[in-house]
Amino acid sequence: MSSAGCTPLVDTEAQRRVMEHSCCSRVIPGNAAQSWSNPAGILRRPIVRALLASMCGARILEVGAGNLRNSLFLLKRGFVVHVFDDPTARIRFADRYRRFHARGGTLLNSIPGRPMYDLVLTTYVIETICLPSARRNLAHAIAGSLSRGGRWLVAVRGPRNVVLARTKCLKCSDGYLTRQRTFVRGYTITQLDRFLRKSASPLSRCSIASGIRRQICSTWSLRGDK
Repeated sequence: MSSAGCTPLVDTEAQRRVMEHSCCSRVIPGNAAQSWSNPAGILRRPIVRALLASMCGARILEVGAGNLRNSLFLLKRGFVVHVFDDPTARIRFADRYRRFHARGGTLLNSIPGRPMYDLVLTTYVIETICLPSARRNLAHAIAGSLSRGGRWLVAVRGPRNVVLARTKCLKCSDGYLTRQRTFVRGYTITQLDRFLRKSASPLSRCSIASGIRRQICSTWSLRGDK
């Protein structure tokens, strides 16, 4: 038996995967969604505001939309907005989802497997997915949904944003299981770059939209596009 919060030694890769799945099965993804009212800070960054201004009427997919704070913001500004999230988000934020649908937004049950979006937005989503394989699958699906010249705007928590998790939460997979039964891990810019290059190989980073302290923000585009 291991002490609370510690990870026992794993003799084989198969054992490691069994333990990883067991730990991740305790995660409730929908609990990660927050009730923030303002759109994510990355959307207010000058470089992102300029990008959005150049994409009037573009088709945007938000993955992990939560309470729709970003999607409603983008819909109001004339974009065609589709969202995909865990079904529990629609229950928790039912009024917002009804409002989003009434204003012309589209709810998806899966991420399309064909290039059809000019922009995909994920804010604080990647680092809440417990299984690394599920993260990779999501990144691959997002890359496959981008049109030529499309961008993926990514925001994740930096290492300093999960300091408390290291001391108060249970080690799980490559991150931590919180008391709310959510998963979290931090990414440095280098780690995020490495993950996306391996998991979404058609993409290449265009620019950094934020710093490296508490949030990491980056834009990616299909490789070969100007």
